[in-house]
Amino acid sequence: MKKICLLAALLLANDSYSQKTNQPSTLYITPQVGLLNGDHAVSAQVVLSGGMKTRTWSYGIGAGVDYYKIRSAPLFIELKKDFGRKEIPLFAYLQLGANIAWPLSSDYCENVYSSWFGNTTTRFQSGMYRELGIGYTGWYTKKKEVWISLGYSTKTMAEFYDELIYPDFPPYDRVTKTERKLAYTFNRLVLKIGCRL
Repeated sequence: MKKICLLAALLLANDSYSQKTNQPSTLYITPQVGLLNGDHAVSAQVVLSGGMKTRTWSYGIGAGVDYYKIRSAPLFIELKKDFGRKEIPLFAYLQLGANIAWPLSSDYCENVYSSWFGNTTTRFQSGMYRELGIGYTGWYTKKKEVWISLGYSTKTMAEFYDELIYPDFPPYDRVTKTERKLAYTFNRLVLKIGCRL
């Protein structure tokens, strides 16, 4: 939370500096498609972000759908800095925010327990989302640009389920022993392509 507050303060300071130096600011919308690869199979991510762009800085908010291992919906703030010569338009970016758990039924079918007494299903808790990377703008005009980036992304979440004990002696009632927690941290490389509209 402290990092997010510090980032917001830096963005506001940069915005006030841009206004003082009369640098033009424009609004942008950026659809992005990415491939995620870690210790699980390659998965996809779709993201839409938007915000304000000054001469070399872009900052805004975004949301998407992340299908890596367990489906989730990242919601984040975004900071992007252009650097390098005009002939070699490079940039660095940072995304920080929440990872909202949104699992498919196939994501947690391993932890659905059936018995004569009924079913016990899992419950998910949201976590954090962060991504850091660099990229190259291959084609651009004053109002549009297409870019490709390579980054490192992490999402966290937790899964809860009740562990059940079935006694071997009477009474044969179901006994709930305890609630179990599985904490997940998914670290991935992400290759993205996007365009600024």
